[in-house]
Amino acid sequence: MVEITIVCLIYKSKRLAEALYESVVKYTPMLASGQAEFLFVANDPTDEVMEFLKSKDIPHCLNMNEHLSDEELFSMGIGAPEYMRRVYQGYNLGILKAKGQKVVLINSDNFFSRDWLENLLKYSDYQKVVCSTLVEPGQGKIG
Repeated sequence: MVEITIVCLIYKSKRLAEALYESVVKYTPMLASGQAEFLFVANDPTDEVMEFLKSKDIPHCLNMNEHLSDEELFSMGIGAPEYMRRVYQGYNLGILKAKGQKVVLINSDNFFSRDWLENLLKYSDYQKVVCSTLVEPGQGKIG
């Protein structure tokens, strides 16, 4: 039974898609056991990204977004920047396609280490959202 679905948006970079997928497969034993599933949301992807996902048989779904002007967004009660609407629509599609009871949203420039998912799940319950800390070199002390 799939307990966790890991959803990642991918746009233009075949290189990032490949590196991320290798990292998540390597450091997520729950994928091999069937407790977790992985899904790329190809969010307004390039042809190169789509060809790569298909050729490697990587689980994915396609999300093509309508690009709206700021005026159209504001008339819908949505503010700028317009690309954020497309990001959330991509994640929403991934959540809808998820088979797991819990969903982990990741970005295409994330890379993983041993026990990353297990450590997130340790603190997870249905009353709180658990997230990792952004760690970037040269950004000073992280709280």
